[in-house]
Amino acid sequence: DDDDAPSSSSSALLRTRVRGKHLDRPWHLTYLRKRGVITAAQKRALRGDPWRLYGFEIVTHSGGAGPPPRLDLFRDVFPDATPRRDGDALITAKPPPVVLEIGFGLGDSLTRMCERHPERCFLGAEVHKPGVGAALGKLAAANVDPRRVKVVRMDALWLLRDFIPRASLTDVCVYFPEPWSDAQVHRRIVNPFLVSLVERAMKVSEGGPASPSPPARLHLRTDDRDYGAHMRAVMKDACATGRWTEEVVDENDEDAAKTNGIGGDEGRCSHDGGVILPGREVETKYERRGIASGCERITNLCYRYVGDGAPRAAV
Repeated sequence: DDDDAPSSSSSALLRTRVRGKHLDRPWHLTYLRKRGVITAAQKRALRGDPWRLYGFEIVTHSGGAGPPPRLDLFRDVFPDATPRRDGDALITAKPPPVVLEIGFGLGDSLTRMCERHPERCFLGAEVHKPGVGAALGKLAAANVDPRRVKVVRMDALWLLRDFIPRASLTDVCVYFPEPWSDAQVHRRIVNPFLVSLVERAMKVSEGGPASPSPPARLHLRTDDRDYGAHMRAVMKDACATGRWTEEVVDENDEDAAKTNGIGGDEGRCSHDGGVILPGREVETKYERRGIASGCERITNLCYRYVGDGAPRAAV
């Protein structure tokens, strides 16, 4: 079965493929192959101006031996996001923070984040055509600046492992991933492999907590109680390495408050600049479905990547 990928060591999983046109996927498939029926409007978005404005096609092979090069985010994906030299006048500004949303569904949170944070660049990864088409339509309807947001249709684990540059992202968002049952826990995308990939891609803030540079953060959200516990367990192990710390998202989140030793007003975070990235306040299709099915609480988690103290070059 293609879903049952061979087990591999962590070093093998993290190793960029050496040759070949097609994906070598030594990890378990974390999404359903088919989801939903694509509508006429979504087809038009995929074939028309919305894709030309917001879509980004990644070349996944080099045409011969050897892997394709990693992306240069501000040369390949967001070439117009940073001002450059105009003749003798230097107009180059500091590159904006880049946020990756993994599995953006129908694009509700991606569109909302783009609207609320025009100073950031957003890259959305989704594997299902209906979702990509829906997101393109919403971005176009909201008139989001296409210089600051791009959508790719591919496995986010592959994107992170082989194409996203090292030390290039400030935020990674995983909202309402496919929960899977406990019997298929190996297919949940929030796992140690994802954490390892995110660590390589994270751009650690320079200068400590008082630095104006944004912190590197992983944002997680689910309406599935078991998946919420699974997320906490995975990230508890990650925090035990000393490379991650948990941020209090909700002052009523007793588990996170105990972990950080704070609570009450100290744990309060606004959607406009606190720990939470905008987009979580949007009620998505999956959240509505969870509430309708009797979900008592949405699990919101946020973790800051503090690194291991060793300098890392962006490559």
